[in-house]
Amino acid sequence: MSLSTWVMLALTAGQEIQAKGFEVFRPEAAWVVEYRTGSASCAGRPLKQVDGDPVPPALNWFEGKIPALPEAPALEATFKVDAEGRPRSIWVQWTNNALGGVPARVGHVESILVGWRFETGKPSSDCMLPIATTATPVARAPRKLRLGVLGGDDGQFETMQGISPQKDLGTACRELRARSLVYPVIDPIQPPPGRRRWTALSFDVTAEGAPTAVKVEETSGPERFTEAARRVIEDSRFQPGREFKGCVAGIAVNGDLVPAPAPNSSSSPVSGPRDASARTGCYPAQPRFLHQGSPGYPAEMRRRSIEGRAVVRVDVTAEGEVLPREVVVSEPSSVFGEQAIAYVGGISAEPSTGGFSGCLMPVVFKFTD
Repeated sequence: MSLSTWVMLALTAGQEIQAKGFEVFRPEAAWVVEYRTGSASCAGRPLKQVDGDPVPPALNWFEGKIPALPEAPALEATFKVDAEGRPRSIWVQWTNNALGGVPARVGHVESILVGWRFETGKPSSDCMLPIATTATPVARAPRKLRLGVLGGDDGQFETMQGISPQKDLGTACRELRARSLVYPVIDPIQPPPGRRRWTALSFDVTAEGAPTAVKVEETSGPERFTEAARRVIEDSRFQPGREFKGCVAGIAVNGDLVPAPAPNSSSSPVSGPRDASARTGCYPAQPRFLHQGSPGYPAEMRRRSIEGRAVVRVDVTAEGEVLPREVVVSEPSSVFGEQAIAYVGGISAEPSTGGFSGCLMPVVFKFTD
C-alpha cells in the first residue's frame, strides 16, 4: 500500500520541458485521449464484469501533421480469465491508430484492466474487450478533462501543466512549498489491490501559509476518500510569505500489492509451454550467463503496485551475445514481456563453442522492501 500526495508545481512552459530533454513534448503535438470500454466476451459469449476502475484519460503524442478532424483511434484488449475472475495474459493493441501516437499509453490501459474482476467460475480463454477512444488536442481540451489525467498518472499531469496553453492547472503556484502535510488514516479509504483512488482539488493560500477556498474539482470517489483528501489540504500548512491563487493538488491512494500469477497455476491459464519455469529449453546445454542486473520496471505497473513475470525465448551466439526471439509468457499483461525483451537483449553469456538455441529465460518483476 502507498499514499502519494503531490502539489502540481513543476512545469510551466514548453522551454522548461525542452530543457529537461523532452523535445517531443510540444503543446501542438499533445492530445488527451479518453477511453470508453465496451462489453467483454469470451469465445463470443458475454462476460460479466463485476468490479474495476474506469480507464482515466491519458496524454498521447502525434508525430507529423495533425489532421483537422482525426478519426478516433480504437483499442482491443485480448485476455484470459482465471477461476477467481481475474484477467490474465492481457494484451491491448490499437485496431485503428489514426493519430499514430506512442504505444506506451497501451500500458496505461493494461494497468487498469489488471485490477478488473469478472464473474467467477470456470477459467475462460479467447476473451476480448473493445475500447473506443476520443482524442482532443490539449489546446482545446476542457479543464475537467485535463484534470482527469490526474487519475491515471501524476507524471502525465505534471507535463500537462507545462503544455496547456490555458495555464489554469495551478502553474501560478510553482513556488509554493509545504511546511507540514497532514495525512488521513489509510485503512478505511484504501481501495482493493490494483485499484486507485484519487481526487483533484483547487485552493488558495494566504500570506500566513493557510489554505483557503479548498474545492474538490474531480474525484474517483467514494465520498469517504474524497472528504479525507479535502482534509489533507485543509489541515496542511505552507511556507508563509506571500499569497497564492488557483493552486491545484492531487491526492491519491493505491491498493495493496498485486502479486504476479504463480507459474503453472491451474487457476491462471497462460500462453506458452506449461513447464516454462521448470526447464531452460536450451540446446545443446545451458549457457553461463554473466551478471544480469535488474530489469526496468514498467512505470504503469509500478504506479499501481502490480508485480509480473515473463518468459523470453532466446538464442545465444558463440561470442556470448543474447538474441531475444519471442515472449513465451507475459503475466498479468503484455507490458512485462515487452520490458523483459529489452532487458534480456542487454545481457550476455560466456563465449562457447557453438552457441545455444531455444533457451527459455524467466524474468521476474517484484517489489522489494
